[in-house]
Parts: sequence; structure tokens; C-alpha cells
Amino acid sequence: MSSMQFRRGGMMNKGRSGTQLPPRQNVAVQIVRYDLDNVKKGSNPEKDALVGYLLHDVPEWGLTAEFNGPDEHGEYQPLTEVRVTMPLPKGVETSRRRDIYGLSRPKGAGPAMGEGSKVVFEKAWWDRKENCVRAHYAHGCATKDQLATGLKVVYPNMLVCVCPEKWIERGDFKGWAGRVDVLIADPSAADFVASAEDLGAKAADLVARNTIGNPGFMLLARAICPEGTDPAAFAADPNTRFGGYGIARRKKVEGTPEGEDAQWELETAEAMLERFNRDFNNEPFGQVIGNPGWQVEFVPLMAVNQAKSRVPSNKEHNERGQDFSPVYGIYSEVAAGDRDALHVVEGTDGRMFGMTDSGFMFSHTVAERRDPTSDVWYSTYQNGMAQRLDVFSIHDVPTALTPDYHAEAIKAGMAANVEAKKSYFAAKTEGSADTTEEALPGAEGPALGR
Repeated sequence: MSSMQFRRGGMMNKGRSGTQLPPRQNVAVQIVRYDLDNVKKGSNPEKDALVGYLLHDVPEWGLTAEFNGPDEHGEYQPLTEVRVTMPLPKGVETSRRRDIYGLSRPKGAGPAMGEGSKVVFEKAWWDRKENCVRAHYAHGCATKDQLATGLKVVYPNMLVCVCPEKWIERGDFKGWAGRVDVLIADPSAADFVASAEDLGAKAADLVARNTIGNPGFMLLARAICPEGTDPAAFAADPNTRFGGYGIARRKKVEGTPEGEDAQWELETAEAMLERFNRDFNNEPFGQVIGNPGWQVEFVPLMAVNQAKSRVPSNKEHNERGQDFSPVYGIYSEVAAGDRDALHVVEGTDGRMFGMTDSGFMFSHTVAERRDPTSDVWYSTYQNGMAQRLDVFSIHDVPTALTPDYHAEAIKAGMAANVEAKKSYFAAKTEGSADTTEEALPGAEGPALGR
């Protein structure tokens, strides 16, 4: 490796049974048909079933989702059928959950999940004896009609980051931002960056193709192991990898006539790259792009707003909102008074743990907009692929292009974070309360400082 040392800035600035394979998964399926025991009598959890197309691979179960396409609209048709049942959880005789029968019927003001609808089955496992998916819970994401309007999109198995809400001190204003970014990245579309000109072309193509939210990208730099060097020992050095991201923001169009709604326009790719270079320190990426000792990967990304009911400072819904950012956090042991950590808790042994960065987790996400004339998209559902704590740092996002020795080091780093996250939640359960509220006001507070 070269002697260059790079700043690895974080996402967050100051401010079993024989038929069950753990861990349980959250599985996205497109409904094909229902097989209900008795429609007139209602739900029968032990016998009701549906058949659907699997929308993503589930390697834990040895399942691969196959697709046909793309068609003239660029769409892919899923082909892999799975059977799904929803038995009641052990020891539960009745439940208000939406089961197979419930999915086939309207819920409140919401429509039934008919043919072509997309559903996420939660806490699911693969029954090898019956050759089917079994799940305890379900979330109806979107009907076929909702998907056809273009106002609702389901993204299964994408890398998602829920950012902490920013604390803003600007002029006379001090307070929470009132909005949160949800970043959705597609690692399957990763491509190499050959030069600065190539990066500019890729960024320009992203902005030109913008359809949902604000377009953006990740850059992932990986040092190439020199000949004669042990690859595992080489990749164990975290300075052999670093990453960053950029987003094209929307700005108000100047000169909107009085009485008319403000118009917004997307900034140019050049402006996005200029801010990316400024925020992530241009020198490291400038040195490695085109450098034969490094490979740089470009991963498409989009940013949408978190649903308003999930913004922590939104007291219209509850006192502190539904903050989903801790689920996507990276944790470590911290010192007392550490102002760069969020959600700091102290365990019974006196050790303190906190959220020290934001990370990405493979998740299912639903993005939607209420107004067909608006470009504002909201993430109304995020749920990790598995019932476990796998979160990747921006510096360690895995793709199919990542060299094997780096992929192994990334797994080791992720496992270490899983243990730290377990320690955090154990301390949160048995130790002191979250001290974030007391720590942030007066400091810079949480910010996705890019």
C-alpha cells in the first residue's frame, strides 16, 4: 500500500427447529393468487396460504429469485414462485395482525392486497419439510393499481441508511431541522470509475435520469493488495478502504410570481460534485481515481424524505417521533461526555456505548408521494432484510466488485459492530436512559454533515 493516509470521515458529524434456518428473514413477495380455506368463515391461519413471486434472493435459505426482462418499459418480471403461510406465533391463540386472509381483504381505508400487490412477510423462515415460507407478520406495501400510478414504489433488498435529524443553528434559528434523509443505494449497479471525466459523466447521467427523490451516488475506494503481501493482513488495515456520498439537492426557482407555489429545480451534476469534493475532502478521491494501486466503485443512490410521522422532532404525532436512525446506527464504546456520539447509555458495569456513525443495512423500503404534481418523495416503510444487526459503514459497503480480501475484512468489521450494537442495546435495557436529549442542545448536534 502507498504511504497515503486518508481521513475516514463518518456519515454523522458532531452534532431452532429442524425446519427453521436462523436468523429469521423479512421477505418481499408479489402476490400471484390466494388459497384460502373457507372465505365465508374467515381466517384460518393453519390452512390459509398464498402463492407469490419472490422479489429477491434469500441466500440464507438457498433461494434465488429469477427474472425475465427487461421489457419495453425497462421492467423485470419475477418468475420464482413461493408458497406462504402465516401460522400464529407459539402460545398465541388470537391476534390482531394482518394474516393471509386479512391481506386478501381491505384494511380500514386501505385496499386489499390483490394479484400483483407487493407484500413484505416479516419474521419469516423456510419450512424445508413443507417447502414453503412461514411468517408471523406481514406488511402490505402496495397494490397493483398503486404501483401502476407511479406514486408508490417498492424497493426490496436495497442498501438503506436512515440519517439522524440535524440540529441547526443558523442566524437567529436554533432547533431541529424537521426533516430526515433516507438514502437508498443499489449495490447491484456498482461500476468502476476510470477517471475524473468518467465520474463526471456518471454523475451527469444520474441527474438526467432522475425519477424518484434526489439522485446521488457513493464512491467506494479499495486499495489493491501488492504482490507478495498477505491479502488478509493488508485488508485488515482500515485505511485500505474509504467511501463517501453525494446528493443532487433541489433549490427554489427564483422569481416565482406572487401567489403561486414555489417551484423547485434539481441542481446540476457539476454542483453536486463540487459539494461532494468539498465535504469529503477532494484530495483522497482525487489521488485514488485512476491510480493503478486503487479501484474506485460508483454506486447509484437516491435520497427521499423520511415519513413525517417518523421524524423525531414531529410532536404532532407523539412527544418524540419514531426515530428509526438508531436501527441503522454504528455503535462503539464511548467515553463519558463524548459529544460526537448519539444515544449514549451506561450499562450496569459502568461502560458507556453510543451511536458513533450512521450506516447502511440491506432493507425493504416503500417510497411514495401524495401529490402527482410534486417531486417530493417520502419513505413510509423501512425494514431490514433479516432480524439481525448487520450494518455497514460508508467505508465498507459491499458490492460484487469488491475484492475478496476486502470483502472478508468487511465481514469481520461488521461482526464487531454487531457485538458493539448488542452491548449498546443490553446497556439501554439494563442501564441508564438515553442521554442524547441532555447532550445535544448547545452543541452542534446530530448532522449528516455533507
